[in-house]
Amino acid sequence: MAILDLFKRGKKEQRSITAFNGVPANFTDFTTSLNSWFGAFENKSKVAVTPESSLTLSAFYECVNAISEDIGKLPYETLLRKGGNYYAMPNNPATILFSIRPNDFTTPIVFTQNLIKSALIRGNAYAFIERDENAVPIALYWLRDESVTPVLKNRKMFYVVNDLTIEISGTFNSSDILHIRGMGDGYIGKSVIGYAAESIGKAIATQQFGAKFFGSNAFNFILKFANIKDETKLKQAKEAFQRTYEADGMAAFGQGGVEVEKMAVTNNEAQFIESQDFNVADIARWFRMPLFKLQKDTNATTEAQEIAYVNDCLMPWIIRLEQEIKSKLLKESEKYYVVPKFDTFMLLKGDSQAQERRAKTMFMVGALTPNEARKMFDHNTIEQDELNITYLPANMLPSDQVEEFWEAKQASDNQVKLGSADYSGSGNENNNI
Repeated sequence: MAILDLFKRGKKEQRSITAFNGVPANFTDFTTSLNSWFGAFENKSKVAVTPESSLTLSAFYECVNAISEDIGKLPYETLLRKGGNYYAMPNNPATILFSIRPNDFTTPIVFTQNLIKSALIRGNAYAFIERDENAVPIALYWLRDESVTPVLKNRKMFYVVNDLTIEISGTFNSSDILHIRGMGDGYIGKSVIGYAAESIGKAIATQQFGAKFFGSNAFNFILKFANIKDETKLKQAKEAFQRTYEADGMAAFGQGGVEVEKMAVTNNEAQFIESQDFNVADIARWFRMPLFKLQKDTNATTEAQEIAYVNDCLMPWIIRLEQEIKSKLLKESEKYYVVPKFDTFMLLKGDSQAQERRAKTMFMVGALTPNEARKMFDHNTIEQDELNITYLPANMLPSDQVEEFWEAKQASDNQVKLGSADYSGSGNENNNI
């Protein structure tokens, strides 16, 4: 069935919800959404703060890019939970959409990265779920944020979509739209730019000042015109001097009696470098991004830092995405025992020594087989039965067998001692000369 035919069928089935008389009174945060889509957030720096202008800041761009890309590259599995164990479900629709191909023209990393990027910048990310005649998800299409209007009506969420790029339009139920929300009121997320407009505006103003500062060779002039007291003539003399300077960029020519005093302002005196460093740290706080990800670190990155980055910065967004997958892409009967899972192990491997310690420790306590340990380092397994079983140290016993073991050992020692005793009276129990 063609996708447009599917949408037409969907519209017919949704006639009862397609008509809204304007925007409902309880539509949440509509003004904020309009600002984030088309306008600029107000700030004291008096510069335009929009998603596009914010991305011109290297710190803001890198926060969005690193978080969305790190989540996008994670392996995805849909797991069956049974008896405390988890088993992969490679044929589950969610597995196919998030690990093989979400649609005919997008790869999983690109699709997931776009979702997280939209949620980070605008507070909301949307994707349309295409289903077959049996309501099984068969494709996901990322929707442009400005083309979707979430509507809360009668305690239910609907989505008015008009995305001309992929020709999806209509009003859809919540079950047809993946919606990743950032922090907001629970119904719709609010753009982080709306909260951080002052910080971002100040950073953009600093960046613009820096460009202008260095573009003018970082020089200021004091012009002293002798024998000119009339304000109009003074202004004309200044403009004439300025025109000759801008034309050459290195030297200027003036009338007789002009004294030029050049003031060179250092970066530190202008507090430019300090402001740049502060702006980086300030923007990083809005995303909970550790600074070692944004600034050059002379120290080696520790495993603890990576764990903190995954747990504090990435995991909240990963959980949001996993819960939305569970809610929208799994059958009702599967939601109690099937678990969507993005595997963060690749981000937590740490350095080679940390990996070796972990593998050795887990092997020594019988938690890993030799072949499972090989997989941790991306080595092929070896087809030997001895390498597919776990091993335990010989001097370790279950706690409930310790007493029995020592009693048996003491009885065995006594038996050896009696068997080797010398009854000849020579005192040589070991029959040694």
